[in-house]
Amino acid sequence: MDTFRLWVSGAAAAFVAALAATVAMLFVRGVLGIPVIPPAPVIAGSSWFRYVFYAAFSALVVTALLHLLVEFAPRPLWFFNWIMFLLAAAVALVPMNTPYVLRERLGTAGVNLATAVAIWGLLYGAGKASTRPRTMSFELPPQGPPQPVPPTYINPPPPPHVTPPYMNPPARPLPRAELPGDGPGDDGGD
Repeated sequence: MDTFRLWVSGAAAAFVAALAATVAMLFVRGVLGIPVIPPAPVIAGSSWFRYVFYAAFSALVVTALLHLLVEFAPRPLWFFNWIMFLLAAAVALVPMNTPYVLRERLGTAGVNLATAVAIWGLLYGAGKASTRPRTMSFELPPQGPPQPVPPTYINPPPPPHVTPPYMNPPARPLPRAELPGDGPGDDGGD
């Protein structure tokens, strides 16, 4: 596994997730006119800053999860897809359990889902690119030089003592007694 490539991709995915959250909030708030439910005030700052920070932090946490899966799971990308599918469904359904108006819950669910799908798609590609096929850990025994290959012909000549199948065998003369009209009692006259 190429750990450096995975974490550089994770940092890039964090940046893209922050941008995806920003663009999704601009679309939901500005174009659709639906307010987005502010995230929990765990850190100081405006709701925009918290939303963007949580998106970037989530991408880094998912990168760590992918790193663990690639290192220890038998089919890491298969498990990663299942985990991300369930996480995307969860973050889209979390706003539905709040007391806000339905359109605010739907707008927030859309922002969360867009951010989760962006993280999922980017890190799936990063995981695929950073893994390399597993190699065997033992060495093959040394082998001698290769054996020479006998020359081959497109149409080898047939052996001289065998009649080729495409030729008729030579005609042999029939014995005199076997010719018609030459029987033992036939003297050849009328």
